[in-house]
Amino acid sequence: MLNFFHFSAVQIPGAFGDADCDEDIDLGDHTSLTECLAGAAVTPPMMIPDCLNAFDSDSDGDVDLQDAAAFWSVFGNP
Repeated sequence: MLNFFHFSAVQIPGAFGDADCDEDIDLGDHTSLTECLAGAAVTPPMMIPDCLNAFDSDSDGDVDLQDAAAFWSVFGNP
């Protein structure tokens, strides 16, 4: 029997740097950035699947100091 009343929460990625999708870029997002920061040409840890979506500002497949600098340029923005 099909269950037409089962819905699952899908989190749509927010703006760059807004890892927790709460519509601001704050210390909570900074905590996630530090967990994702792996270095140039290093794929972030697989246990944090949204690292690239939230913090890879230049779409080069890693979260490095270049991405951290981009994060700090938007830190504190709504």
